[in-house]
Amino acid sequence: MSNSGFDADDLSVTLARFAGKRRDIVYDEAKLKRKAPEPVVFSSATHDCGSAVLKGVATILTETPQQKKRNDEWAELKRKEEEDRYNSYYYYK
Repeated sequence: MSNSGFDADDLSVTLARFAGKRRDIVYDEAKLKRKAPEPVVFSSATHDCGSAVLKGVATILTETPQQKKRNDEWAELKRKEEEDRYNSYYYYK
């Protein structure tokens, strides 16, 4: 017996048998039975956590009129900065 409780000789013979026949294994998918997918049911704690996370993400991704105005102003400043850098004397050196 080995330390794991298996007969070491039997285990080595079994492994050798599988290793020797490994090249000849052919899978026939037609003979395999498919498991029917089961619906996923979450616990109430998981559902509550998920809804809180989704609500937080929705809040972050929602663009308010103030945020839209700020983003437009920032984009305009960034565009002017790029234009100034492009037209700068140092750009052409």
